[in-house]
Amino acid sequence: MRLIRTFARAKTLSVEDWAVLGEASVALLRARVAFAHLSPQEMIGHLSKDRPDAHFKTVPETDLSRLAWAIAAAANRAPWQTDCLVRCLAAKRMLDRRKLESRFHIGVTKPDDGSLSAHAWMLCGTVSIAGGDGAEFVPLISPETAEPTP
Repeated sequence: MRLIRTFARAKTLSVEDWAVLGEASVALLRARVAFAHLSPQEMIGHLSKDRPDAHFKTVPETDLSRLAWAIAAAANRAPWQTDCLVRCLAAKRMLDRRKLESRFHIGVTKPDDGSLSAHAWMLCGTVSIAGGDGAEFVPLISPETAEPTP
């Protein structure tokens, strides 16, 4: 039944949807390879740094939502692990290609069981491109500092 729904949905995608879905798939593959080779410091540095020519420009929210959708859709079907950092690396690549500003966050939360959970997310303006909005996490790395907050 799920396969039938997937095929039915695939038939409704526009050429633009397929193009951004393909771009997201390639970005996720490159991100997974980078994830395997970068040190944590290099990864955070890369994710926190904007391109010199990146800027906030008015982009229709539908375009940003399409990027977020494509990353999530491709990640959910990838045959490799696509955790939040891999998705953020892919989102960063896609935003950089468009010369759009990105804001990378890492936060933590402490569930009732006493464990510590960490999560990463990437925003462009007010739109979450990867990892959700992080509302339930206390930010450790903010876009302003790219350093742990006290």
